[in-house]
Amino acid sequence: QAVDSASEPEDLDAIEFEIHTTLTSEKEEKSAKTSETYHPGKSKSGKASSRALRQAAKMAQAKKKAGNAKKKTTDPSSPRRYTVSDHFEVLSGRNNIQNDELTFKTICENNKKTVSPGTLGILTNPNHPVFNLFPTEEHTSWQWFAMVKPSHPFILDNTPAQYRPVVQVIDNVERNHKLGLVFEFSVGKGKLLVCMSPLHQLQEYPEARQLSASIMAYMGSADFNPATHITPDELRLLLTTPVEEGKMKQLFNITQY
Repeated sequence: QAVDSASEPEDLDAIEFEIHTTLTSEKEEKSAKTSETYHPGKSKSGKASSRALRQAAKMAQAKKKAGNAKKKTTDPSSPRRYTVSDHFEVLSGRNNIQNDELTFKTICENNKKTVSPGTLGILTNPNHPVFNLFPTEEHTSWQWFAMVKPSHPFILDNTPAQYRPVVQVIDNVERNHKLGLVFEFSVGKGKLLVCMSPLHQLQEYPEARQLSASIMAYMGSADFNPATHITPDELRLLLTTPVEEGKMKQLFNITQY
């Protein structure tokens, strides 16, 4: 299915790379002589059989040849890049390996930590004045890990479609909530900024102390002027109106690979 839906030569290269990586991993596991139960159609690792993966690789190669693929001008192992209307750049992996590298999954695995199911990193605007004292990129990077891990992002599904939090947690495709880690409003004659990470409990981390200092400096400056205005009653409704919250105990890949 992944081969059939591939629309660019780079997609086929990415599929081939993932298949090759999977087959190599299976060979290593087989040589280690693990004692897992065998199931027909599955390798000992529990993944799709090596025969099926090799067949998919051949299909990818045949489709590339039939399509007379042009010479690539970008690294075939790099994710897709999209620029959306508000000038954010969105990265999308061409295979599961790239998606793992774009999220906290690889970081968790390398540190032998449990992989949190469901979310896919953060999206923010590094030029927002709240980050004047906290350098960041528009996507997830190392300094966010300590603050994101214990956070409980607020579900902002009841806000207008065009509203975007200062720091948005990207939800998975099944739930697709609009999740706010840091968000702000003008409320009546006042101003409100909410951070859903317990920064006061994370003071042993220098990055958490720096983000807290940057937020406080921003709120005390003339730059603190949220563009979205709501009334106190609208804020009350936002905080008290239930939303249908999706629950996921574990996240699995939705492709056969």
